[in-house]
Amino acid sequence: MSSKFQQTIGTTQKSPSYKGSYRVVVEAHEPAHSCPVCESVFRDDVDLKNFFDRGACAECVDTYYYPNAELWDDEGWRPDLKGDKNDV
Repeated sequence: MSSKFQQTIGTTQKSPSYKGSYRVVVEAHEPAHSCPVCESVFRDDVDLKNFFDRGACAECVDTYYYPNAELWDDEGWRPDLKGDKNDV
């Protein structure tokens, strides 16, 4: 194996010792501040909970998810609220 491959493995594994030092790999991410469907800013913890559960704010979940739950879950459908060809 190449030494570069062994180095990448070493950065993601922790020490076998309980008292030893650990390496933590932190992947950069962009926090979600707005709903990806309607682009409105999250208002409260209910919006955040719905975002983590369904991928949209509470209003979009009520309006678009429940009538189209099968398409939303199975096919990844999301309404297109922009442009000339509006899904809604």
